[in-house]
Amino acid sequence: MAGLKNSGGSFIELTEGTAGHVSVNLQKNNLVESELQMYHGKVERRIYSEKNILDEVCRRLPAVDPGTAVSILNAFGDVICDALRMGYAAKFGKLGTFYVASKGLVSAQDESPELTAKFSPSEYLRNSVKDLKVDHASFESPKATISSITDVATGKTGFTLTAGGSVLVEGSGLRIGGEDSGIWFAPLSDGLKLAEDESIWRAVDSPLVYNMPAKLLFQMPAGLEHAAQYKIVVRTRLAGKSKYERKTLIETVSDAVMIA
Repeated sequence: MAGLKNSGGSFIELTEGTAGHVSVNLQKNNLVESELQMYHGKVERRIYSEKNILDEVCRRLPAVDPGTAVSILNAFGDVICDALRMGYAAKFGKLGTFYVASKGLVSAQDESPELTAKFSPSEYLRNSVKDLKVDHASFESPKATISSITDVATGKTGFTLTAGGSVLVEGSGLRIGGEDSGIWFAPLSDGLKLAEDESIWRAVDSPLVYNMPAKLLFQMPAGLEHAAQYKIVVRTRLAGKSKYERKTLIETVSDAVMIA
């Protein structure tokens, strides 16, 4: 099976049996007003790679060699994409149907919406997960994390930043949005604690070059003191890849940075 890779470009072998069980992370659902707190679940994903699928196809159909199986799979995908390009819906065997759908809203009656491809699973496909059991469900609070800080002027990742320069902050759940959200440089008091008086924090008020869940790029605010230490405070109501606003304001704070 040399040369067969999954969509991520790497081989994935099955190293553990799932035995018909999945694990679920629960998060508060802040979109529904209810006296009873509701939660939505996110199933932890285990990957059954393209290699796993092709190995099993060849096991079930001994007359089909791996190279032929790859060619058929690729041709099948090309034919479905070509059908979608022509505006057709395309049935994918007994699994369901790919189709063209409109995406988002438009502001005028004569405006054309953006188009996207979607998939409608068949009853056969939906029934395949009907007997799965949830063997573990745990609550997971929405959160944001900062994993690295890069001084764009020097290209160095660390905790020294050039005054007046730009900063690249990387992590997860960082996209800024919602009421009271933003980025601040908070001065440190004795013991490297954040100054409690937020009125002396320096807000980033310039437009964000990047405002993405994993990446924020922005110009540092004016007035930061040379050789002083600050912590970068990020607050957002998005805290994830989705763009809907949560009721809860999520905050993450970096390690101390020095202004050079």
